Order: sequence, then structure tokens, then C-alpha cells
Amino acid sequence: VVVWQAVLIIPDGRLHITTLDVGSGDAVLIQSPAGHRVLVDGGSKASLLSDALGRRLPAFARKLDYLVVAGISAEQIGALPRNIERFPPQAVLWAGSPLGTPEARALQQALNQAQITITPSETGQMLDLGDGAHLRLLAVSQRGAVLQLEYGDFRLLLPIGLNFDMLTTLQADHALLPVTALLL
Repeated sequence: VVVWQAVLIIPDGRLHITTLDVGSGDAVLIQSPAGHRVLVDGGSKASLLSDALGRRLPAFARKLDYLVVAGISAEQIGALPRNIERFPPQAVLWAGSPLGTPEARALQQALNQAQITITPSETGQMLDLGDGAHLRLLAVSQRGAVLQLEYGDFRLLLPIGLNFDMLTTLQADHALLPVTALLL
């Protein structure tokens, strides 16, 4: 049993992207080729997020490498405060106003109680996920962020915190093209 448990957490060298069914809102689990686990937002329903992560993360490896808060509405982060203890991130990258919504304040409090480092995000910032995979912040505002996951020729655009000002800026950015997939 111990040998099989160890085998299950060995990275397979492929990029895995899973959109989790968490009610309304977004929750995306990224598993990089190097084995890093990143959760982008968490949706609105704590029980659905807990179930979805519980099914996809090995029982003995429940930690996330990163939690990326890409939006601050209830639909995007309402489920996170009640799941921090079960699925603790090593670090948090926060986009949007930390006090902009009641859900943002509750998540800030849960992260502070768990003594998890919160890094404010900036446009152009990048998380290196290993083996050539990167998560880049294309635009950041008080509402959230627009992210792009890159791995080889694959590019996934996550416009979670998109507003009209960001849209105008991104339309002129030729580095954005070509996009392989778009999360809507």
C-alpha cells in the first residue's frame, strides 16, 4: 500500500487542468508536469470544493503549492475559508482588493490564522510551475486578475477578473496571441 501511495504522487510529466464543479463561479486545479499543484479560486460552495479536491488529491498529499485568488466575489472565493485547513496552500498570490468583499475579508482571516503567506499580485508577475510551465498575470485590478497558463505551445487564458479597461489593454497586447483555450 505504501509503495502504491508513493507511485500515485510521482509527477507524470504532463500538464493537467481540471475545472472543478463547485456551484457557481470558478475553481481550476492545475497540476504541472513537475508535480506542482495550483488552485485558482474556489467557487461558492465549500462542500463541493472539498469533495472535488478530495477526489483529485492523494489522501497523504493534500497540500497545494499555490492558491491564486484571481477574483474576490462570493462566487469565486466563498468556498475557500472553510477549506484552508484541509487543503492548505504553501503560498497565496492575491489579486483584487483584500477587503473588497465580505468573502475576501473571511479568506484573509482564515489565511492569517493558518499563518499562510499572502503575496499581492502585480501585472507581469509569473509563477514558475517547473518543466517549462508558467502561470502569468496579464492584468491585475481591484476586481481581480486575468491569468495565462503557458506550457510549450499551449496557452490557456483565464479572464476571471476581467473588466473593460483590462479588455482594451489586452486586445492591444500581441504577446497574448495565440490562445489555445479560453475559460468562460
